[in-house]
Amino acid sequence: KITLRNLFRYQKRFWMTVAGIGGCAALIVTAFGLRDSIMSIMELQYNEIYHYDAIAGLDHPTGEQWDEISALLDSHPLVSDWTSEHTETVTAESDAYTADASLEVVADSETLERFVDLRHRTDSDPVTLPDSGAVITEKLAQLLDVEPGDTIILDGDSRVEVQVADITEHYIQHYVYMTDDYVYLSESAYEEVFGQEPEQNALLIRYAGDDASELDQELVALDGISSLTRTEDTRRTFGTSLESVDYAVALIIVCA
Repeated sequence: KITLRNLFRYQKRFWMTVAGIGGCAALIVTAFGLRDSIMSIMELQYNEIYHYDAIAGLDHPTGEQWDEISALLDSHPLVSDWTSEHTETVTAESDAYTADASLEVVADSETLERFVDLRHRTDSDPVTLPDSGAVITEKLAQLLDVEPGDTIILDGDSRVEVQVADITEHYIQHYVYMTDDYVYLSESAYEEVFGQEPEQNALLIRYAGDDASELDQELVALDGISSLTRTEDTRRTFGTSLESVDYAVALIIVCA
């Protein structure tokens, strides 16, 4: 009776208490939810979407240098798979927005599937990279406000208009994926659209073991290899930058 009397007699205090406790509980849930949602991005990106372990940059290798590089990758026991690609930084434009992105040009969809898992985020259905359009990452599509079937402008070594064939799940940076035989409305191939053939300037490499430091040293020592970046190092860099989230989470919990 005393409890019920206090609830109805001091209703202002009652509602202040409810709002205070509810608000603090909401802050705590938000803090832990914020951390879990952000940290899970790293697992999704580097454990489920990316399947390669290193990217090697090529510095215009000659025929002899290219033979030496491919021979090493084909025969080395620490290499399970590899492919070459063309990559460059472009500016993706639409009527709604402009954003920097990485253009990745591979031989075909089957080749890309061995190294990058293209899929829809909401249903996890696989995304096939066609020869008649480009696949762009989800956040880039949101920024540009485009959907499959729309066109965007890519401004890099050349300024071209490409058609969006599909949108793929992705969490780190913005990417545009295309094939060597990419075709736009006029049915002209990549060479005609961009004015030149896509130069193979990077290698995607999958390692067969956890410790590939010996292979890294051998690759860097080869003429024609300009750089080597381990995806684990990139993951660690992003992870370090996200550690500041822990401070924000701690602050929110203390305030609660």
